Amino acid sequence: MTNSRQLSLRALFATIVAILFASSLSAFSQVENTIYAFTNGIDSGGPWSLISDGHGNFFGTTVSGTGTVFELSPTTGGGWTLTTIYTFPNGNPANPRSLVMDHSGNLFGVSENGGTKDLGTIFKLAPDGSGGWTHSTLYEFHGSDGEGPTGSLALDSAGNLYGTTINGGKCSSSATGCGVAFELSPQSGGSWTETVLHNFGSSSQDGQTPFGGLARDAQGNLFGTTSVGGKPGCSTTTCGTIFELTQVAGKWSEKILHYFNSTDGAFSYATPVLDASGNIYGTTYMGGANDAGTVFKLARSSAGWQIQVVHSFNSFASGEFPVSGVTLDSAGNIYAATQDGGPSGSPCKTGNGVAGCGSVWQFAPSGSGQWTSKLLHVFSGGSDGRMLNQRVIVSKGGIFGTATYGGVDGFGTIFELLPQ
Repeated sequence: MTNSRQLSLRALFATIVAILFASSLSAFSQVENTIYAFTNGIDSGGPWSLISDGHGNFFGTTVSGTGTVFELSPTTGGGWTLTTIYTFPNGNPANPRSLVMDHSGNLFGVSENGGTKDLGTIFKLAPDGSGGWTHSTLYEFHGSDGEGPTGSLALDSAGNLYGTTINGGKCSSSATGCGVAFELSPQSGGSWTETVLHNFGSSSQDGQTPFGGLARDAQGNLFGTTSVGGKPGCSTTTCGTIFELTQVAGKWSEKILHYFNSTDGAFSYATPVLDASGNIYGTTYMGGANDAGTVFKLARSSAGWQIQVVHSFNSFASGEFPVSGVTLDSAGNIYAATQDGGPSGSPCKTGNGVAGCGSVWQFAPSGSGQWTSKLLHVFSGGSDGRMLNQRVIVSKGGIFGTATYGGVDGFGTIFELLPQ
């Protein structure tokens, strides 16, 4: 066969693939709307987290520049207004990550950097009663007590905060530590006290480097994942763990519920989610049948905790490498976003393969204990944005989320998916 003949066949094949991909997009059950595109002005850029206040408003963070916290509110005419409620001071970038809101409307968040030693902080934003917000730093990390918080905080009824750091603490294999789980408690004088609940990597086969935060059950037990550590199973390193922290007589102890082994997932970077029965759901960035990531369910049984791979991602065109964790709705459906995936070529796929656009999926439970998967939207990297780094929110009939890049000016978007 001649070279020209080979090239024409390749071109025909590429055209067929493009047509099939476009046809699959038109068959999606969701319509995507970009409800805000960041401009890198006073609104900054690089949106990261997004939470709902339950009244139709959203709050989130951006990581461009020094970082900001914003509020996104619906307008009477059907649009949306974004207000930057706090910009972190000039100097070292704070990299604000996750937020949580208490019943009084106060926001609590983590910044991966910032503080006296630039090792991260826990901060609070409180409404001032006049439409503004008051910022306060509740705690600065110093290394031995943790370094680099990134995961979402858990909040109990007494106002205590629970979280993790990716470094710091005590770990024989790392001079900077392998991360900690911590509790931050308010004191009568207005100060806050940190207690290290667990030093990761301090024992053999313990997990290390927990990027995700902690989920808390009704009994006060804490659940999380580590990105590495545990038992050997991945080609170059360990694959990570799922763990539980329980308190008995005032002392906290850790139990490993599952060691990832690549076939069932590897490198979980997200905060797990609990359902009403205490089952644990989450994602792994890699591993699974195609080493492109998984959605998993960990359920308690008479034989102990058993893992089920709900889905193994397998195609760049439809999305792979979920980094953001999952969301559950009231019907038990699972929603997951992927960081990578999208149409062939730039901006979704470049020469080094790091410019993925992302996708959003739904997984519905069936009576047989299995799951039905549905691809809701594949991002193009244009006005709809690209690279989904945080979990989506199911609210008022829609699915909301952030894309860290893309949009009209390339600085990220907030999107909405609605049924057709």
